Amino acid sequence: MNKASVVTAAHIAQAVEGVSAPKAQPQMLVTPYVAAKPAVAVESSDVTTEHVATNTYAEYMNDNLVRPEVIIRTPKRAPRIFTKSRAAVVALVAASSTLSVAAGASSYTSAHQVVNAQGTAFASATKAPVVQKLTLSVEVDGKKHSVDALTGATVARVLDDAGITVGTLDEVSKALDSTVDDGDSIKIVRVTKDTISEQFTDPHSSSEQQDANLPKGERQVATQGVDGQGSRTYSITYKDGVEVKREVLAESITQARVDEVVKVGTAEKAATPVPGTAAPGAPASGPVSPGSNREIAQSMLASFGWGPEQFAYLDYLWQKESGWNQHAANRSSGAYGIPQALPGGKMASAGADWATNPATQIRWGLGYIKGRYGSPQAAYAHSKSTGWY
Repeated sequence: MNKASVVTAAHIAQAVEGVSAPKAQPQMLVTPYVAAKPAVAVESSDVTTEHVATNTYAEYMNDNLVRPEVIIRTPKRAPRIFTKSRAAVVALVAASSTLSVAAGASSYTSAHQVVNAQGTAFASATKAPVVQKLTLSVEVDGKKHSVDALTGATVARVLDDAGITVGTLDEVSKALDSTVDDGDSIKIVRVTKDTISEQFTDPHSSSEQQDANLPKGERQVATQGVDGQGSRTYSITYKDGVEVKREVLAESITQARVDEVVKVGTAEKAATPVPGTAAPGAPASGPVSPGSNREIAQSMLASFGWGPEQFAYLDYLWQKESGWNQHAANRSSGAYGIPQALPGGKMASAGADWATNPATQIRWGLGYIKGRYGSPQAAYAHSKSTGWY
């Protein structure tokens, strides 16, 4: 039998820590007798030694005409040179595939040295990346933290190792799947949302309208203003506890807003005559009988803010309209009573007895003149120009 290579993948695998491989069995190589001096070579598990027992040629010739040389060898365990890497094992086997170990002890030792040299070169060429300690700054919940990490760590891993939880709405200044660098500063903004309902008031506005039927400077509220009332439901977004956005989700109106309208008079006021005298251009007015409808009207002038000089104008108006008759009725228009209200039912605002009581009719009529013209004199002027008041 010829000498053969005995370095196998099993030998290489035993040199790598943590890689399972079958334990190499002692190998026996039998070669034909090649010298006059027979020899027995024994290789232990630690040191290869060769012991040659020599006896006389005659003794061996008596035992065997041809004495075979027997070499029993247990391969030496190669020193550990690699980390636990399956890829390193495969590469080492490939690198060692050209090695050949002879049957002799000296050949094995030489091959072993070659394996060591190849392994050292491979380990030098495949160095693991250097892992360094990094220091980062993390600002969250109003505080700054100094956090340690290792090279290659992601932002998510660093925050998780530091016990910092990131909510689904939170904003992080650096992507969670990105790797960190030494000196990085990471800021986390806590984002929350809330839904609330609130009552609200919608204040009414006010506008003015000019009215030529009112004395200049006089103001009269035509429409009373009312504030609007209701409730709204909001979605509110907070960043680090501060409201940054508010959206209306629903609105319910309980009181509609009504804007105020004020009439402002523009009519020029007639000159106020001296008490006890008739105003220039005033119509003539005869004596007033006590207890008469004219006397009732004359006594009410002061309660409306007018002087006695206004009676002459009033006397002319109502003498023309009804002759001061509380039962006067205009069959064509439907006007009724002393002031000739159209329709007569309007006077019910002054009293339920509006159809028969002259005082009720007079009170309503004076209020009408006050509100529409400002004074009997102004109403008289309008009647003179249009034929009605």
